[in-house]
Order: sequence, then C-alpha cells, then structure tokens
Amino acid sequence: MRKLLLGVAAIGLSGCSWLGLGGQQTAQVPTSVQYGTYSGQGQIVNSQGQIITRPNTGTWQAQPLGRTYDQAFNQGTQATYANTPNRVNSWRNPAPANFGGSAGHQGLQQTANKASNGCCVGGKTLSRWNVEAGIGPEFFIGGDAISGNDINNIPGVTSDDVSFNDVYGTGIRYDLGASYALNPNRKVTANLFYATADSDDVTLGNVNGEAVTGRLDDYERYGAEVGLRQYARPIAAPLVNSVRPYVEGKVGVARIRDIDFVNSNPNATALAGTTPFYDGGWVPTGAGLVGIETPVFNRFTVGVESGIRYTATPESDTSVLGAGVPLAGTNNGGANWSIPLQIRGRYRF
Repeated sequence: MRKLLLGVAAIGLSGCSWLGLGGQQTAQVPTSVQYGTYSGQGQIVNSQGQIITRPNTGTWQAQPLGRTYDQAFNQGTQATYANTPNRVNSWRNPAPANFGGSAGHQGLQQTANKASNGCCVGGKTLSRWNVEAGIGPEFFIGGDAISGNDINNIPGVTSDDVSFNDVYGTGIRYDLGASYALNPNRKVTANLFYATADSDDVTLGNVNGEAVTGRLDDYERYGAEVGLRQYARPIAAPLVNSVRPYVEGKVGVARIRDIDFVNSNPNATALAGTTPFYDGGWVPTGAGLVGIETPVFNRFTVGVESGIRYTATPESDTSVLGAGVPLAGTNNGGANWSIPLQIRGRYRF
C-alpha cells in the first residue's frame, strides 16, 4: 500500500509540472539581456526591440520587430518595462511563487526590474525624459482676417469678410520641447513654438467708389503649450518594420505681433499710408493632434504629426479705426483655425 501511494504522488507531481502548474525552466535568450526563469506561454519586447515568444513546449524565440519601443507585452497584456529609472537585468513577476506555476501558464503580466522597475539600451539606463523638435507647414482653414460685415453703417462705405486663408498663405511652424513618460503609453509634453505666415494683397473695402487696397503685416507669433499624449500599441509597417500611433491634446498661449494695414494705393484718400489694425498681445490656443512614430536608433524616433489648432482673437487697434471712421470694424476678426503638418523627432535620454 505504501508503494502504491508513493507512485500516485510521483505521477501527480509530474502531471502538475506538465500542466504548467509548477516548476520552472531557465530562459535562454540570445541577446545581451538575461530574463531569469519562466514557465507557460507569453511574449515580451526586449531592449533590442525584439518580440520574445515563449511557446508552451519550447524555449524562447526571438523575432525582429523594428527597434526599441517603450513597451513590453505578455500575451497582449502590457508589462511595466520601459520609462522606469533603473537598468533591467532580469524579468521578474510581481508574485514569483505564482509565475512559476499556473499564473505563468495563464500569461499574466510580468514586471521588468532590478530591485525596482527599469529598462536599458546598450547597458545604459533610459530616462523618462525626452527632448522633442518639429518643423512643418501650417494651413489656415477657418476664421476671418478682415471682418467687413462689422463696419459702421456709413453711406458710400462697403466691405466684405475676408477669410484668413485668402489673406495669408501657407505658414511655417517650429517647435522645441520636452516630454516626460508617466507610463509606457502616456507622456506629458511641453514645448515652445514660433510660427509665421506671409500676407497677400487684399481689398479692405470701398469708400465712395474708391477701392482701399493693400496688405496686412505678416502673421507672426510665438508661445508655449503643454499637452498629454496617449500612445497605441506598435503595429507592423512596410519599410520601417513598425510604427506607433498616438493622439495628443494641447493648450497654450501665443504672443501675436502687432499687425498694421499698409495701403498700397498711392492716390488713396481713405486710410492713406499705414493704419494700425490688430494690437499685439497674448491669446489662448488649443490643439488636437494625431501622429505616428517609428524608431531609427535605440534612443531616437522620427514621426509625422497633424491635427487641428485654434488661435483666439487678438485685440482690435482702434487708434485710427475708431467709431465714425470709414471701414472701422474691419479689424474685429483675427481668430483662426489651422492644420499643422510636421515632421518631428524625439530623443530619449
């Protein structure tokens, strides 16, 4: 009877190990990073940017997928891998006693750490901090630069609204800033910017049959923004192997330079010369953006970004265009909507 009981116990223990309910195997990873022990099936992305798959019946297998990303996966479940302060030498699960058994077989989340969570590239610690820069055109799609429908009701004086994109051509915008990773999928961003757009000739209105033509000063502004960026999972892509989409919301302030109207008609009797039009000053801004990034080197990514941006109305300058003056009220516009299109880069320290 004793021999029979011992035999049953031995078979039971071996069955638990075969089912993934106990026991561990050493993970042999053909990279510079060692991942400790494991059992069951799962996936991770190592510091070399490779997907590591551990099937139920085999050893770890490495498959290239782009380069380094700020994320790891285990059966589709995010693991806390990147954007943490220390170097990774091993993969450890939050509950080591369970990960070697049934929990590991079920593909539960695993944590990359060395005493505390961290990640590394090339044997060096990766910071949560990033520096970012962008450049690209800006297309105006809404808002009026000249509010002709707001003029005073004076006999012989007419004017029409003129949209921003009829007054100003395609602008250009420059951004320089930083971002901080709250977790592998989310970053807080802050940036400074400078943007400008050249003006075209425009008709401000008519006074007693005489066209008042000229141009507004270039639309020039600078300012600062803060935002919150949310990343999606990396997806496969041709040529670059993989890309990572994101969405971002931003709010900020812009300092708009003074804008004057310069009459180009040398024989004009109305608004001859230079007329102050908009006062320079600070206005609020907001933007909703979408973009994609792809890694180029271990610490550097490039991407393309677009969306929609709103810039609020500047103050009207009434020092000349005051009450009772012909064409007063044409400077009650100035708010605009634009579509930026930028090439941007991000370097992670």
